[in-house]
Amino acid sequence: MKSLVITSLTLFLSLSCWGETVNIADQKQQTEAGDLPRHGLTEQQVRNQYGEPKATHSVGQPVITRWDYDRFTVYFDRRQVLHSVVHQKP
Repeated sequence: MKSLVITSLTLFLSLSCWGETVNIADQKQQTEAGDLPRHGLTEQQVRNQYGEPKATHSVGQPVITRWDYDRFTVYFDRRQVLHSVVHQKP
């Protein structure tokens, strides 16, 4: 339980350090975006299925990594997908 709280706090602080607003994709957006990397996939599985990201960012301890693609962003915790977020259309 303590580890989960620390990981959640680290993720929250990491996201606020980037100065971005992260909107969690709802079911409609996920359907429109097509297949997104799902929770638990490894970095290698995501790379094999979706190719190389346009950019990567890592922060914190344990490391939380963000991979940016054209239509979505993937967040990793300990090299496994934590969450995928669809980019908002302007």
